[in-house]
Amino acid sequence: MGGFFCETCDREFNSENAANQHMDAKDHWAPTFGCQTCDREFNSENAANQHMDAKDHWSFACETCDREFNSQDAANQHMNAKDHWAAPTFSCETCDREFDSEHAANQHMDAKDHWAPTFSCETCDREFNSEDAANQHMDAKDHWAPTFSCETCDREFDSENAANQHMDAKDHWAPTFPCETCGQNFDSEGAVVQHMYKDDENIFDVWPWDLHYEYLLKGRSLCDEFPHPFS
Repeated sequence: MGGFFCETCDREFNSENAANQHMDAKDHWAPTFGCQTCDREFNSENAANQHMDAKDHWSFACETCDREFNSQDAANQHMNAKDHWAAPTFSCETCDREFDSEHAANQHMDAKDHWAPTFSCETCDREFNSEDAANQHMDAKDHWAPTFSCETCDREFDSENAANQHMDAKDHWAPTFPCETCGQNFDSEGAVVQHMYKDDENIFDVWPWDLHYEYLLKGRSLCDEFPHPFS
């Protein structure tokens, strides 16, 4: 063969023209990495970078015009002097529209209702553009997240287990007063007394005898401690 090789594959040709035609047709030219300042080209990006480091051939472009500079500082000085810094763009939060000012972007999002939703339902994955809209949805669908309150303080929790752990740790369980006869619990001593009394029954008929005996041992009277609430 003639010794003219494709720069990418292992094909060999009898002439440079034949090799070039093949590389044109197959796009088999080896990639080249050019210097940003001079016309030198290199077979690897690393080689091009080494050259530009050594020769200080890096170029720094103006953000507006086609001027290029050998340092970022020089480019910055030019853009400061010419006010050539690229104008900031303000994007719509929903579509791909961009605007030259924040005010214009806001007007567009107001007109098209393109504000990104920021208020989420506490239960489902619906999102809303305003807190009021989210609240209306949760009211209508009963989608408010359940809360579990401490029985003593005003702390609230997202789960019953978390509330129970708090009340265990802080001893914040509400006191309960059980009926000595049926076992029903009440929030106050007065409530359980009212429950245990019947309208016209004597206290000895509704309180267990062992409780009377316990009070007598202490030199106290159960009847005196808890007079009939309906008398």
